[in-house]
Amino acid sequence: MSTNREMTGPATTVYRLEIGGSVGVSWAEWFEADTIAPCGDNTVVEVRVTDQAELYGRLRRIHDLNLRLIAVTLVKVTGEPGATPRGSTT
Repeated sequence: MSTNREMTGPATTVYRLEIGGSVGVSWAEWFEADTIAPCGDNTVVEVRVTDQAELYGRLRRIHDLNLRLIAVTLVKVTGEPGATPRGSTT
């Protein structure tokens, strides 16, 4: 299952957040997620942010729910000429 959310703005970055355990698709709005999907025993949440502060806010929500963060992966940068993903942080 997945839920889509549109975001407009000049430059956005998409991150893939892998969370330990199961998080229902009904949480998509609370996480402000583009998609939430099961991945084995974990859940993948894709978020689109405009800056690091916004990303930190999403990570804080994971922390506030006492969920285990497995990985944060940079997926895509849009709105900047020649911008490409630079790798991942685990």
